[in-house]
Amino acid sequence: MSAFCKQDGAMKILLDPRADFIKVFNTSIHLLLWLSMLAR
Repeated sequence: MSAFCKQDGAMKILLDPRADFIKVFNTSIHLLLWLSMLAR
C-alpha cells in the first residue's frame, strides 16, 4: 500500500510544473529502486 502512495506522490510531483528538480530526481530514484526490487 505504501508503494502505491509513493507512486501517487511521484505522479503529483511530475505533473506539478513548479516541482523542483531535486524532488523529481529523488522520487525517480525511489521508483527505480522499488521496481528493481520487484523484478528480482
